Amino acid sequence: MRVFHAGSCSLLAICLLGAAITAQAAPLDKPPPVPKHGATGRPVEPVNSAPKAKDENNPAFHKALLEIAGQYTGYQLSDDLLRRAPERCALPVQELSQSADGGSHGKKFYYLYVKDLAPYLKHDKVKPGQALVKESYKAIPTKTGPSQKVEHKVGDKYGLFIMLKMPPQTVGTDDGWIYGTVTPDGKTVTGSGRMASCMSCHLSAPHGRLFGVKAAR
Repeated sequence: MRVFHAGSCSLLAICLLGAAITAQAAPLDKPPPVPKHGATGRPVEPVNSAPKAKDENNPAFHKALLEIAGQYTGYQLSDDLLRRAPERCALPVQELSQSADGGSHGKKFYYLYVKDLAPYLKHDKVKPGQALVKESYKAIPTKTGPSQKVEHKVGDKYGLFIMLKMPPQTVGTDDGWIYGTVTPDGKTVTGSGRMASCMSCHLSAPHGRLFGVKAAR
């Protein structure tokens, strides 16, 4: 039979207690994993994450974009000034898009229609429901005069470039923005959602993905 002395038992108890306290205070080897789902149970999508292939033409947004395509001519034009273009344009509010991407709305003439014009002109915080439509036309290069200087003539209607603001947490959007492209007849959506060609430009816009109206020159 083993005999334990009171002093030995006290020392053992103190050692065990110290080990337990040390274990509780010890730092974690690595931080706990970041949850992959938000409070709604839907995947969390970083605002500036690169678009995936499925984001380029998300059918979930087609209905809303086609409704806008059928209604936008009832919106207001961004202004009534004749903007500077590579030629002396005869049409009001006509601009030559400066986007470097010719496959997007780059180097095309357009009218800009805005659903809620007043906050757009004041650069107010954009609320869900705001919509903008660029009604674009082909820019046809034409050589004119003795110098054969290349100017651009307005060609056929090219298509519609649409931006629709949804709540920021809406899955499949760029911080709430849906980008969309629609055929000239307004009947077919050719792109929708987090379109890379749109985001690459609008991420740097100074007014919540919007560039605003440039000052008249």
